[in-house]
Amino acid sequence: MSDEREIPDEESDLKDSVDELTTSFQQLSSLLDDLGELERVLQCLVECAIRIVPDADMGGVTLLRDGKAETVAATDSRVREIDSTQYDLGDGPCLLSAREQEVQNVSREELRRRWPELAEAADGHEIGSIIASPLTLDDHVSGSFNLYSAADDGFRTLDESLIEAFTTAAMTALRQTQRYDGARRSVRQLQAALQSRASIDHAIGVVMALHGVGPEAAFDRIVTTSQQSNTKLRDVAQQLLDKIDRS
Repeated sequence: MSDEREIPDEESDLKDSVDELTTSFQQLSSLLDDLGELERVLQCLVECAIRIVPDADMGGVTLLRDGKAETVAATDSRVREIDSTQYDLGDGPCLLSAREQEVQNVSREELRRRWPELAEAADGHEIGSIIASPLTLDDHVSGSFNLYSAADDGFRTLDESLIEAFTTAAMTALRQTQRYDGARRSVRQLQAALQSRASIDHAIGVVMALHGVGPEAAFDRIVTTSQQSNTKLRDVAQQLLDKIDRS
């Protein structure tokens, strides 16, 4: 007699979902190494979510930057349209999730009760229920990872830890992009500072040669001109160099 037993369908389906989730996150991990691919990463995440999360028919990501909402990824044009309705109203499950940093799991009945105008738009786009999970970034940027179902109560029995896996990946992508942008700004500032310093050093040398003074006296002359003309030191230095170049 064989000891092998058939795996129940639900257990088999769960194993398949976990395997697909693992594979998808491995692919996304490689995308995260390319810091210019934020929108592509978020798009891949929502596409993966609607394949794995039961009853999820569409997905999207809302970002709230300094109070201004934007849909940065969507699997269907209807997502952008229903999101746009929320943004016009200034309210809805996605915005509420982003602002209050709480999961919003909303059925068709609740949509009609809390947001009648949004419910009307949702009916027109064949959307029956919405779940929005918060993305936590910083004081200026927040957001939500959003799934939409045609079913009236599509996400009521959803294990929220499943959608949390996607929000965690989305936050990783967003934070990595923020770090990259911050590093890029720092490099630009450093480059500007180095260029300014080079111009000032060059101008000091020119003043030393023209007036037969030492470096400290030459620098003092440039500083005096800067103060008297209310012009930045680097601009005074550059103006001097430009004048020498033209002569």
